[in-house]
Amino acid sequence: MCLLFFYWAGVALTACGQHYITVTGKIIDSQNSIPIPFVNIQLNTSGLGTSTNSEGHFIFKFPEKFAKDTLIISCIGYQTKREPCASLNRNAVIRLIPATVELAEITINSPNGLDILKTALSKIPENYDTAPVQLTAFYRENLLLGDFQMAYSESVLEVHKKFKTEKDPNDQIRIIKGRKKQVDFGSDGQFYFWLSGISNSARGALAEDLVKYNQARMVPFNPRNFKYYQYNYSETIREGNTDLIVLEIIPKQNNRRGLINMKVYIDDESFAIVKYDLELTDAGVRYVSRKDKGLGQAIMSAVTGAQLDYHRFRMSNTYKRYQGKWYLNTVVRRWEILVNSKKRNMVERKWQAELDFIVTDIDRENVRPITQGDIGGTKTSLGSLLGSDTDEAFWEHYNVLKTEIPDSLRFVQNPLPADSVRRLSAIVPNRQNGFTRADTLRGKLTPLRTCFDVTFYHLDVAVNMDERSVKGSNLMRFKVVEPLQKMQVDLYANMKINSITHKEIPLAFTREFNAVFIEFKEPLLQGTEQEIRIFYEGVPKTPDWSIPMNGGILWDKDSLGNPWAEAVTQGSGASVWWPNKDHQSDEPDSMKIWITVPSQFSEISNGRLVHKTPLKDSMTRYEWYVSYPINNYNVTFNIGKYAHFSDEYISDDTLKIDYYVMEYNLDRAKKMFRQV
Repeated sequence: MCLLFFYWAGVALTACGQHYITVTGKIIDSQNSIPIPFVNIQLNTSGLGTSTNSEGHFIFKFPEKFAKDTLIISCIGYQTKREPCASLNRNAVIRLIPATVELAEITINSPNGLDILKTALSKIPENYDTAPVQLTAFYRENLLLGDFQMAYSESVLEVHKKFKTEKDPNDQIRIIKGRKKQVDFGSDGQFYFWLSGISNSARGALAEDLVKYNQARMVPFNPRNFKYYQYNYSETIREGNTDLIVLEIIPKQNNRRGLINMKVYIDDESFAIVKYDLELTDAGVRYVSRKDKGLGQAIMSAVTGAQLDYHRFRMSNTYKRYQGKWYLNTVVRRWEILVNSKKRNMVERKWQAELDFIVTDIDRENVRPITQGDIGGTKTSLGSLLGSDTDEAFWEHYNVLKTEIPDSLRFVQNPLPADSVRRLSAIVPNRQNGFTRADTLRGKLTPLRTCFDVTFYHLDVAVNMDERSVKGSNLMRFKVVEPLQKMQVDLYANMKINSITHKEIPLAFTREFNAVFIEFKEPLLQGTEQEIRIFYEGVPKTPDWSIPMNGGILWDKDSLGNPWAEAVTQGSGASVWWPNKDHQSDEPDSMKIWITVPSQFSEISNGRLVHKTPLKDSMTRYEWYVSYPINNYNVTFNIGKYAHFSDEYISDDTLKIDYYVMEYNLDRAKKMFRQV
């Protein structure tokens, strides 16, 4: 189920001479408390609408004349909900019931995926509005290098969308409102400016409309490419009262022309394409890399002393129905490039682009070409065309994708007081005012970190569900790369270290922010293998949902009210809850994870469960072993009332598959996971 929390406020906007109603809320899955991104929220009789952001939050503004209208809330995998606007109050809770999943029947006469797609493509002229249409849209760009936010911009756009396809995107775009974050790149400005100056990606988002550009050269919708792909019927699922046919499109084996993996959702009745997700294959990534890496990039690479390795490209499009026709609704794009720069100690530092385009209004009556301010034909970076504003009222009555970081942090233009900088440094990097000492200790590969290579961890901790705390030890085995007598490990400052031992002898240590500096009795020789054990305890931080990728320990309850907990630390780092060398450049070759919990709960971690050891005081230790290299931030625990069942995948050899689900989901899970 989803829970939708609404808060109402009337807002007078003199720009239009009418009053507006503002509705804000959050949509989460009530079974696991996970926010649901990009849920469609729309008025029944108007083209006005919005979506939830990646954290499940939304804000929706509409004229007071629609106060008696009906709000339609829809999300693939859930039943569509129609709720009268007038019935909503400040504490309204709306439950979206999960749609029943219909498993595909595997028979000799199973549906032919290519025939289904051909039918959907043939019906495009009757399912989609092929006349020009005027759209209002919100567009957001967030560019990161590691955890450094290099660029952030938001804008409300007017779009004159034509359906007639041409070789290049032919839609017109005008910026109505826009703002961006001011970033000081310091002395390395040329390098960061290069990485933050992507081409006009609002224009690119519209070009991802494959319903319109289905004849594009490389896409699986183009009949010329049918011979390069397999078009497989996967299953039929429910969305509201509608059946959706799911097709999986993958390149044929050993075919170099198939560059895309794709999942397509098609309305079973009208054969309208309502959603598709795609990701470039390795061959597709190489193709884009060859296409993009021209002379200009070669010059900048030489000038800045950095190389770019294209890594991953994903995209998802949705369409929504309005007055009997389907229209583009959202375009979500995620790009990843690995940056290497020896002079900056960067080894496969991840560059990420998070690009979100959302249609907030459809106007079929007042359609007019854009005669002034059209940026649809330019490749200029959208951020370079925007100014900066900090007041939330800046957006007036326009609908936007709700900002995930409070404006007080994201759009700071004046330096914060020194005490505020210190206070924030342990929570979120203060990029607006330059790197802090805490940032440097966390991110930089200093000699105190490069002098050793971790080969193995043995984490052994007990989790107190009532106190929300952890206590135990971590044994760290490492190889000495350079002779050392001092080294750095990491553990958040709110966690207490009781002692650190080497060969059972206590060692001296000091702390600065989240870094721990360990002094050995005598120098450790190069090439030797050593072990230390760190004894610690504390109450780990919990995630701050207002900050993207801000992790910690989730303490919650399942749908029956039983306690449930999980460690989620990719953004904030593994040292949120256990001591380690918290840098992505150093993964252990293997690891033991021992988690002790009250015996009425089950505990699931990484790797293979080797043993369950009963202990005194009604406690049980779950002993897991990871036999492969693992990122520190992927090390996790899940504690709750889980049920376990197993299966086997039989091919050339046999692979055991273990499933852990909430007890009340056991029957449903056994049915659903037959597809695996």
